[in-house]
Amino acid sequence: MLKQLLNFVWGMGLIVVLLVNGAGAQGRGGLTGRVSDAAGAAVTGAQIELLNAATSEKRTAMSDTDGAFQFTSLNPGVYRLEIRASGFKKYAQPNLTLQVDERLTMNAALEIGDVAESVAVTTQPALVNTQDATVRGVIDAKRMADLPLNGRSPLQLMLLVPGVVPSPGTGIGGSFQPGGQQFVASSGSKANGINYVLDGGDNMDTYRSVANSFPNPDILQEFSFQTNSYSAEYGGRAGGVVNAVTKSGTNEFHGTLYEFARNQALNARNFFAPIINGRAADDGLKRHQFGGTIGGPVYLPLLGEGGRAVY
Repeated sequence: MLKQLLNFVWGMGLIVVLLVNGAGAQGRGGLTGRVSDAAGAAVTGAQIELLNAATSEKRTAMSDTDGAFQFTSLNPGVYRLEIRASGFKKYAQPNLTLQVDERLTMNAALEIGDVAESVAVTTQPALVNTQDATVRGVIDAKRMADLPLNGRSPLQLMLLVPGVVPSPGTGIGGSFQPGGQQFVASSGSKANGINYVLDGGDNMDTYRSVANSFPNPDILQEFSFQTNSYSAEYGGRAGGVVNAVTKSGTNEFHGTLYEFARNQALNARNFFAPIINGRAADDGLKRHQFGGTIGGPVYLPLLGEGGRAVY
């Protein structure tokens, strides 16, 4: 009985991982480039390795006859790129930062020498998105943590993206509406003309055509607001696409605990608040928001190298 239960749990975990990986493709990015020698001639058959610094996930590719290579469906994060080719020094480029929905181009010029020798590039390269013409702005975890948020709703930070303005939400209605709404307009759209995506899945309230409740900022890694020329894969709305991704586990366990408090002792007094018995009247606002997060590796037996896979 115990063995059957374990097999069931393992099977359900595998199904969840496969579904999440498939659905999350919309929030992922890509990296393309070209490998050449010092004279600009294409280097064919170069071995290219891309390593996620946080999870140690490794992707490999080989340059084609034009020296081109491509990596798709990459999670947002920091990567290390290594290129090896016979007759050339190893090329290493750390600290490649890929944001949500980005498709970057990274070209590498190899130096002649022994493959045992290496050329390490320590400066951050000027990466350019030449794969699409999407106009977007990205709100990262640092700004979500550092900037003040009324009610801890990350959607308020959509207003940091150029071309996004507040909208009154006229005609949408207030009943049966998820909390934490921030009505905005983009590209001349109405307040309910924005498409919201979370980890590759639709995150819309179908009754009011507004956003479903988003996770708190401690869980989100970042989100992008695509305001123009975005892919037809999203569709459905003319005002833009808000594409958010949650934080993934890393090789180590990490977590946070938080509480945000608002009360009479901390609030600034309204200048027009009535004075009762020599003291300003209580504004009646008392709010405590507390919680926590935890993330780390998930081990699935009987999969991957060594009989287990790590996610």
